[in-house]
Amino acid sequence: ELTFKVIDTGIGIEEVKQKKIFEFFSQVEMDANRAFGGLGLGLTISKSIIELMSGEINCQSELGKGTTFSFNIVVGKVEPSVLTNEESTAILNVLIVDDNEICLSVLSNLIDQLGWTSTTASSASTAVDILQESIKGGQTFDLALIDWNMPDKTGMELVKDIRNQFSPLDMPILVMVTAYSRKMLSQVDKRDVEGLLNAFIAKPVTKIMLLDLVAGV
Repeated sequence: ELTFKVIDTGIGIEEVKQKKIFEFFSQVEMDANRAFGGLGLGLTISKSIIELMSGEINCQSELGKGTTFSFNIVVGKVEPSVLTNEESTAILNVLIVDDNEICLSVLSNLIDQLGWTSTTASSASTAVDILQESIKGGQTFDLALIDWNMPDKTGMELVKDIRNQFSPLDMPILVMVTAYSRKMLSQVDKRDVEGLLNAFIAKPVTKIMLLDLVAGV
């Protein structure tokens, strides 16, 4: 059994109204000048879903101080092997290219959590230098996660440079990472995507997304 709590420090709910808010089209403020919008269906739908999962939802609130909504659901235990892809046992060497330091840190932490190794580059030119040095040292990269939008070169321009400068044997899996996947697709020629990229993923990136990515290429 899992228990979740959502706590706020908002306006609070009067005790007499706490049970009514789970009814259809019911809200704390019902007059025409109410400050908060909505149809009054959210909690009703949430309650129905939770009860279908053999759970229960509760509300504790103090007027003027805030509210705590809590619910519990009953779930079955999943064996760890079901949660991970069999490919995750391989230790991959990953190059992360992004001009945003926060994005570099987030992706690097994800890679570490998967037990892989990561190297970061904050520009396209640095990425090319790192790839060249890795080949000289006999330690090529298995995967390159490349940001779509960078100031010195776009991610696609970097991918083209990598394709032109390195042999297929030294080539990592080339993956474009973007916060604007639909926008990216509208700007990129499909022939470029098919001929140059192995895949693309949209931010925010998760461990499951990375595992699925590696398993599918």
